[in-house]
Amino acid sequence: MGGHRRLAAPANTAQTNGHYKRHIDRFACGSQLSRLVDFVRATTGASKRKPITADTKLEDDLGVSGIEAEAFMEKFFDAFKVDIGDFSFDRYFVNEGSGIILSLITLLSRKRREALTRVPVTVGMLADAVASGRWDSQALEARHNG
Repeated sequence: MGGHRRLAAPANTAQTNGHYKRHIDRFACGSQLSRLVDFVRATTGASKRKPITADTKLEDDLGVSGIEAEAFMEKFFDAFKVDIGDFSFDRYFVNEGSGIILSLITLLSRKRREALTRVPVTVGMLADAVASGRWDSQALEARHNG
């Protein structure tokens, strides 16, 4: 069985407790990572010129939202045989139909705006979910958005 590879952290990434804050470990080397990046590119239509890293956010950086985000995540769980675990679409993405309503609400109240803030899904989160075989929101968010 092949070894695992740790991706080098970007130069501006802070080190915490001897570990890089933004890294993908336990993820099978080269071919698995390449497969995930290829999947992300093919599913989102991202250009080969656009760098995709562990910190790449599906919605903010690649424009994946609404119905496209739902389809992306379904394909991701299926293609990589990741157990859906405690994944909740509404935790990570805004439904397409509610975008205008949410925009109006957020203009009215800072407290509501903060309550409606979504956790961004990153490629690093996807990679860690593939490595563990399961979506664990608490662990993934602590590692990639903490």
